[in-house]
Amino acid sequence: MLCGHIWTDKPYLTDSDIVQKSGPSKNKICATAGIDALKSVSVILGHGKPSSKRIEDTLLSYRAEGSIVVHT
Repeated sequence: MLCGHIWTDKPYLTDSDIVQKSGPSKNKICATAGIDALKSVSVILGHGKPSSKRIEDTLLSYRAEGSIVVHT
């Protein structure tokens, strides 16, 4: 369980089954990574650029009540 201040980042991985495009387009798989002072967690979000709400909803089950999510 992540708690306190949680920092997130969105690394992109290339999906080799799709024709290559530049940038965070639909051929990139997005994962979100969350880290607090003690732990980290990574979750696959799917293809393309996710919204802030999608990231928060994804990490909801991994964070303690009252935690503050900081997007980087």
